[in-house]
Amino acid sequence: MELLATRWIRAGIATLVALTGVARAQTAPPEFDIAAQDAASALTQFGEQSHLQLVFDFDAVQGVETHAVTGRLRVVDALGRLLSGTGLTYEIINDRTISILRDAEVGDGGATVARAAPRAPAPDVDPYAEDARSRHAATPVATNPLVDEIIITAEKREETLQRSALAVTALASRSLERQQITDLKSVTTLIPNLQIGTSSTQAAFDLALRGIVSTNRTEIGDAAVAFHVDGFYSPRPQGATMLIYDLDRLEALRGPQGTLFGRNANAGVINVITAKPEFDSTFGQLDLTLGSYDLQRLKGHVNVPMSDTFALRGAAFVEKRDGYTSFLPGSRVTASTPRYDDSDKFAYRLSALWEPDDRWRVFGSAERYADRGAGTIPVSLAPADGHDLRSALITSPGKLDMTNDTFHLRTDYTSDGSHGPGPVELSYLFGWARMTRQNVSDQDVGLAQDPLLRALPNPPIQPTFDEERRTDASEFLSTQHELQIKSVDRSALDWLLGLFYYRENNSIRFDDDVRDDRGPIPGVEDPGDVRFSQSFLQPHRALSAWAGFGQLTWHVSDALRTSVGARYTEDTKQDVGGENLVCPGPNATIADGGFNLAGIATADIPMSPDPDSPVAVPGTCRITAHNDVRKVWSKITYMGRLEYDLTDGLLGYVLTNTGFKSGVIQDGGTYADPEQVVNYELGLKANLLGGAMALNTVGFWSNYSDILRTSVEFDSQGVHQLVTRNATAAHIYGIESELLWKPSADDALQAVFTYLVSEYRDYPTIDAQYYVASDPLTPVINLKGNKLPFAPEYTVALVYERSYALPNGAKLVPRLQTKYQTEMFLTDFNRDSDRQRAYTRTDLALRYEAQAHWVIEAFVQNVEDVAVKNNVDLRGNQPGTGGVPGFPGIARAFFDAPRTWGVRGTYRFGD
Repeated sequence: MELLATRWIRAGIATLVALTGVARAQTAPPEFDIAAQDAASALTQFGEQSHLQLVFDFDAVQGVETHAVTGRLRVVDALGRLLSGTGLTYEIINDRTISILRDAEVGDGGATVARAAPRAPAPDVDPYAEDARSRHAATPVATNPLVDEIIITAEKREETLQRSALAVTALASRSLERQQITDLKSVTTLIPNLQIGTSSTQAAFDLALRGIVSTNRTEIGDAAVAFHVDGFYSPRPQGATMLIYDLDRLEALRGPQGTLFGRNANAGVINVITAKPEFDSTFGQLDLTLGSYDLQRLKGHVNVPMSDTFALRGAAFVEKRDGYTSFLPGSRVTASTPRYDDSDKFAYRLSALWEPDDRWRVFGSAERYADRGAGTIPVSLAPADGHDLRSALITSPGKLDMTNDTFHLRTDYTSDGSHGPGPVELSYLFGWARMTRQNVSDQDVGLAQDPLLRALPNPPIQPTFDEERRTDASEFLSTQHELQIKSVDRSALDWLLGLFYYRENNSIRFDDDVRDDRGPIPGVEDPGDVRFSQSFLQPHRALSAWAGFGQLTWHVSDALRTSVGARYTEDTKQDVGGENLVCPGPNATIADGGFNLAGIATADIPMSPDPDSPVAVPGTCRITAHNDVRKVWSKITYMGRLEYDLTDGLLGYVLTNTGFKSGVIQDGGTYADPEQVVNYELGLKANLLGGAMALNTVGFWSNYSDILRTSVEFDSQGVHQLVTRNATAAHIYGIESELLWKPSADDALQAVFTYLVSEYRDYPTIDAQYYVASDPLTPVINLKGNKLPFAPEYTVALVYERSYALPNGAKLVPRLQTKYQTEMFLTDFNRDSDRQRAYTRTDLALRYEAQAHWVIEAFVQNVEDVAVKNNVDLRGNQPGTGGVPGFPGIARAFFDAPRTWGVRGTYRFGD
């Protein structure tokens, strides 16, 4: 007995003492959130979260990795999951004490058991007797506060963040809530090199990572950052505008991900992981936020177990807020007209989880997201005298009606390994999505009355010029099928194989109406007023894509691993029956038979007797382009990686991977070729200070070629269309570093540092804002040496929280979040008007966490009230269309939100 006690003391006994007043008095199972990690750390967290005393030999658990445990579970169920197959078991001493032991039946080389079986408690042992304490308990060992580990699925299998040899950022739900995250636009601070721009006519986000971005938001464009929800691909750029609520985590994979995620992941992948139903208890949360600009936000969720194997979870989000953009005098609005940049959104999701036995798992979810706001517009960089920057002359009030419905189904089956080399997991994913959208936006926003334009000797447009753009109707349907099979047990070889099929069927009618009250009678329609339209009719634009992929990891030794992967992708895009119209011709007046298309159904559009004739017929429309085209592209992308555990808690890796972004079919039956990226990375992931600090750093170099660039181009008559062309090449390199540190149990510090260089090596082009592409006198310039857009050279972000215990058991937690970034450009041309200068933005919050179920928080965002451009829209006037040679155009920009403030209250029930 004495020798045993001496051995335990010498090794160090990890004893975790429960918080007082638990044990039998608990009315609901504890909530666990324990990542897969080393056993000593996991058992430490288990004791804290269960409020029980765990006793174990510290030496005996060294080298043992435990499984992740999340959710509300009975203690025995949670321990079973935690210790499954580890060679550890447990002995229940009494209702407050559990002893962790080596299982004699499962040695280091023994077979894996499905569940750790408890040993019966010894009836003759009183854990509070003196001799029992000598054998089973000793002086508690103080432990450092541990950084929370996060389980991620960046490589389509569960793995801890610190053990994944990838440049990946994972933000847990708690972190997202504390940042007031409601959409992707508000999550950029803590994701290295992520920038997000907004747009008006397509109601979409431009996602950029490491300076790689796509600005083609139409039905033929593809985002450069692949956006996924629960592993399901969201095809249209509008999908990334979804509301973020009731999540488990958000993962951002930086750099090309062409092997496992495939098409359109040149810059990286963002994967939103929703919270899943749980079987053990009924619980939920309500969250209400009120704030400036009459912000009203209500969100919540509820979890309902229907049986031991089936559970439902419902979540909803509603937000209303006034717009940031005020109306200038002369705007055609009323007191009730919604202002641009407002919010009128809602979403709801119902998910179900069924686990009939240990082998089967079926998850399904249905979600609707809707945006009924006014949309957004660019505003002039030189606001009218006496008015704010965020103000505009509006003749077309904004209207957005966008609905995105999705259905996801995933089923996983794990074999027992009795008929093969070992157990494998077979997964099938089915996804369906339908998006519809109508929107109206004021395209000129007072352009004609801009002082710079009016100061010209011969302004190219009258002060009464007015332009409105509309998505008259659109529907986007997509389906996805994915089949995966992968090894389950960690062995010498870990492997994954998969097949992927995806299809889109899109239709849209997009109109551009120009009107100008330039006739002799002001304010009244008369023959001299300009009326003409362009319409883009795309009844059937389709995409089909299929791919086969695989990845293999060889565990050369306990410390050394090497991985290879490859994917073959084949994309087919086609347009059937697409047409571009002009009605009847540019700058037509009412006397010339000019008219606008607003209110005219597609079937009722009057067509010229010879629609393909270039001669305009008054009162009709003619075809300027037939868009029928079919194009097939294919590509093999690959990944190779070597990773090594340099020391305990220090992982180093080197990898190369590639990406492939699908080509573009476009108006006139033409196309642009795919773009591609070849990337090289060297990374280190370190757990420091006994697990109290995590420091991850990666250096990268990328060769970016055949870059797809989209702009509006005009012909000599003033007819315009969206055109995508290939830029030649660019190089991108830099460093990204992320730090998470818990100096004490009451402090948490998070920091991000990035250094990014991105330059064109060769890019001969024209500036379509100023010149007409078809004009032989248009100068060709080479943008060699220009910086890629959305790529600041340096970024530093810092988040700090300090928790103060109050006498009543509650906590008061102040929070500081700040970000500094150097200047960046927002177009390839690097004009001064395209520049967002260096800035600092800070958010402050003060959170009161009651001992029971309440949280109250007050916050201020963008304390400095800095005006941050996130996109630009330069309006030039091409000489070929009656413009003024050398005129620099009117610079306009989209801006992030101004200073805002609010109060948030959260109530949790069922805990």
